[in-house]
Amino acid sequence: AVVSTQSTGTEVPDNQYPDHVTLTIILVSIRFLVCTTVFVIWIIISIFCAALLEELFSTPVFNLICILVGEALPLLNAALNPVILLVRNKELRRATRDLLHL
Repeated sequence: AVVSTQSTGTEVPDNQYPDHVTLTIILVSIRFLVCTTVFVIWIIISIFCAALLEELFSTPVFNLICILVGEALPLLNAALNPVILLVRNKELRRATRDLLHL
């Protein structure tokens, strides 16, 4: 038998459906964990080690790191969720290809 769900738009055999959903949840969770952990560690380091890194605060490299970690990681976290869902869902992939005329 084949399971077809409206929420995922995929058709997978009964025995593989839980694995498909589990893998998608694992991918989304890992993405969230990595982006959030790096962001939180960066905040902790910048707060508690500010005195040790005082000479770095005025350098362009430090400013670039601040922008990348403070701005890019949360945006990357938000952007990767739809990408994971598109990759894991056949119907969404097909609709996206049709929309983009690929």
